[in-house]
Amino acid sequence: MGLNRFAKRRDANEGPIVDALRAVGCLVYQQDFPDLTVKYQGRLHWIEISNPNNRYRKRTEKQLAMLKLWDVPVIEYAHEALAHLGIKVTL
Repeated sequence: MGLNRFAKRRDANEGPIVDALRAVGCLVYQQDFPDLTVKYQGRLHWIEISNPNNRYRKRTEKQLAMLKLWDVPVIEYAHEALAHLGIKVTL
């Protein structure tokens, strides 16, 4: 695997998702792929972020295969990330 020469551009909705996860006590590490590694209640979770407003985002076949193989959810909104971890949020 080669070195990235350029900083990865983050999805615009990633910040609010990370903030929501941290607000409930998750440790969040941002990386290239999948986008997030999240530790919650002693368990690690991978999360891939997808911006619903970015219609040009294409994942490679290799990326799609990895997401499927490791059962990595593709998340668009903070409430989806929380639900994936089993966190109930009441408004």
